[in-house]
Amino acid sequence: MYGRVFGVTVVGVHGHPVAVEAHIGRGLPSLTLTGLPGAPVQDARDRIRPAVESSGLEWPLRRVVVNLSPGNLRKEGAGLDLPVAMGVLVASKQVPAPRVAGYAFAGELSLKGTLVGTPGVLSVAMAAARAGLRGVVVPADNAAEAALVEGLDVVAAPALREVVGFFRGTWTPSASEAAPPDGGTVGHAVDFSEIRGQAQARRALEIAAAGGHNVLLVGSPGAGKTMLARRLPTILPAMSREEALEVTQLHSVAGLLHGGSLRQERPFRSPHHSISLAALLGGGSTFLRPGEVSLAHHGVLFLDELMESGATPSRVCGSRSRTAASSSLGWRARSSSPPGSRSWPPRTRARAASAAIRDADAIAATTACRRIGRSSRGRCSIGSTSSSSSPG
Repeated sequence: MYGRVFGVTVVGVHGHPVAVEAHIGRGLPSLTLTGLPGAPVQDARDRIRPAVESSGLEWPLRRVVVNLSPGNLRKEGAGLDLPVAMGVLVASKQVPAPRVAGYAFAGELSLKGTLVGTPGVLSVAMAAARAGLRGVVVPADNAAEAALVEGLDVVAAPALREVVGFFRGTWTPSASEAAPPDGGTVGHAVDFSEIRGQAQARRALEIAAAGGHNVLLVGSPGAGKTMLARRLPTILPAMSREEALEVTQLHSVAGLLHGGSLRQERPFRSPHHSISLAALLGGGSTFLRPGEVSLAHHGVLFLDELMESGATPSRVCGSRSRTAASSSLGWRARSSSPPGSRSWPPRTRARAASAAIRDADAIAATTACRRIGRSSRGRCSIGSTSSSSSPG
């Protein structure tokens, strides 16, 4: 007996369609997964059978083999629980095969058969739309997120029992609508108009915002560097829908999207100065996660106390030897998924701040900022507050 459904695995920030083939044949009862599954997918072998039985469905007491195609792409994440379970149910004739042909499935299953919210569902929906599928079946918690993709039928189900009932014709889901946007610029807690004085710094930030330049702020503690940087996003132009989708997609993959609404407010990321290079640029040994540079995509990345940071400008610039293009940042990942590197879109406005430093250090920081700006935006401009040097 044979069944075939579609799933999506998220690699980096993009979703890749996966054909989930299930075969039920002779042999002792077992479930074997092939097709380069990662550790979270291998763990699904112990979750799927209890979930199916808890939903009042039959698990075949025979040898079950599930293949995840293509075989040269490593599959990670718990979002393949649902497509594996549906593949087995289609192979055992408990779900009609013709009705599932145009849908992609994504979601993690609990032992009771309920569907758990899964990160990266927006990337799953985008991949399904690009593949020409009719719709996606996702957990109810991710319904608003998947509905952001236009022209796609979103089936939001609370549990596996309801998913099977939908394809049997015994259950009808409620209409899924995209959540209202997060409010745009009116949601800012601060505003650029609150700044008093600082005429030179205000002028530098206005030029940087208009031209998309990077800025280095140098001044003594308490001069207002952080205050200025936090108010910069409020004078940036509103994001287009395409830009908002990119920002929302990155936060979805990182598991930072709450409520599933479209992010219209430009991000502002201010990592601690002790951040590591991996946390700044992103990566991972198995599951790839975007770093602070990518989470500030289309927004502002503020690196406070730059010269005390573990990810100093020289180290950041040194990693750019692996940069594939001016708009994408690449790194090596310990993964068997070719080509061994992934790209995030760090199109940000870098803002760095440092307290009073020696002249030689200031020159080095300025040069490093220029190199960062040249690799990520193609240009860099240096603005400063009251520039001063320590004695000696």
